[in-house]
Amino acid sequence: MEADMVVELVNNVHGSSLGDSTVCVGAVVGDEDSATIARVHKEVDERIEKKSDFNHLKKILGNKLYALQAKHRTLTVKVIKYLQKCFSYMLKQNQGNANGIRMGLKALSFHPFGEHQYCDGSWCGYLHKGANYKFKSLPYGRPLNDPVLKEELNSVFEGFQCAADKLANTDSTQANENFNNIVASKAPKSCCYAGSDSLNFRVGAAVLQKNDGYSYVSSVNERIGMSPGKYCVSRASYLDNQERKRRMKSQTRCAKKRRIELKANKYLRQSVQELREGDTYTTGIDLVQKTQDIQEIPSPSTEPVPQPIELTDQPVVYLTWRPLD
Repeated sequence: MEADMVVELVNNVHGSSLGDSTVCVGAVVGDEDSATIARVHKEVDERIEKKSDFNHLKKILGNKLYALQAKHRTLTVKVIKYLQKCFSYMLKQNQGNANGIRMGLKALSFHPFGEHQYCDGSWCGYLHKGANYKFKSLPYGRPLNDPVLKEELNSVFEGFQCAADKLANTDSTQANENFNNIVASKAPKSCCYAGSDSLNFRVGAAVLQKNDGYSYVSSVNERIGMSPGKYCVSRASYLDNQERKRRMKSQTRCAKKRRIELKANKYLRQSVQELREGDTYTTGIDLVQKTQDIQEIPSPSTEPVPQPIELTDQPVVYLTWRPLD
């Protein structure tokens, strides 16, 4: 279904006229979960390029690392997030450089273990600070020392080597995800609008909001001969300014560090709860787990009795209160 949808979409756009020019689709950005680009090459144009989604590549690496957790206790959630962060830095700083990607993938197998002979100074802190460098995101700030885990990580990153050319030419689908959220706010998935005539208007309103901002409401009113409305214009201007400020703030270094910190705290709380309570919700847990989570802290065997305090031969201090004039 996904391949058919993308082929139809690209076919409708590719080669169409837009004013005095012709629209030509040069690339399609997507994940690695379908063979969509093969259908596009066959049915539309074989010159169209396929670009991988940056965030999806990061998730693919995370899934491979989480699969190794059962065999390696040192591969905690904190360590996995650190490896994903290094992977992201390496990809972003080597766009258009396939050889740099290959060297970076090789370095990621050794970098967490304190071996930096393959590291690049653009993302490895050890090459800047030397022996004083500490791993902020690894346990106790020290490198890992499990040789079996080192071999496993090496095999994981070697699996990406054959796709170095694709990794050097990635893009993002965040704009598309943002548009999907706007559509969902106007046509919620909890309601079925597919058989309704209002669906086209709802999706059209989402397109206008994505392209022109909230001021599209007053523009539509003017187009159909209605007054845009003083308060409607004022409210749209306010929402557009708020969205512009939010977007600018989210791109600052401080905001990005704060997002990383909040994610780290979230996973830390989750890990602490899992260690304290054990598994409480997993697929099929009631079929395989014999002992249920029913343990409670027992009540004290004897009720504590408060002991009176003798104040004889002790100085007494009196505190008085007087309102200010």
